[in-house]
Amino acid sequence: MKRKRVRILRRLLSNHFIYWRSIVFIPLLFAYGKYVGDQNYMDRAISWLESLKAENNSVSRRYKRYGLTLCNALETQAVFAHAFNLLRS
Repeated sequence: MKRKRVRILRRLLSNHFIYWRSIVFIPLLFAYGKYVGDQNYMDRAISWLESLKAENNSVSRRYKRYGLTLCNALETQAVFAHAFNLLRS
């Protein structure tokens, strides 16, 4: 029973880390790289976004209905930026 709890806890922590890495750490890393003028930081942030699976939410589902296939989190973020800019204009 204890091993099952440990496995569940590890899975939750892993998912939690991936979520926080994509929501908090990656944008900060990119912004820091831009601030200090170091392209390596920005490239690492982009490659991490490319390695994460695409998000599944109302915005991405709407674009999928129009035939757009989102393969990773970088593409999902691009779709969010596009939707945000459409709303602002």
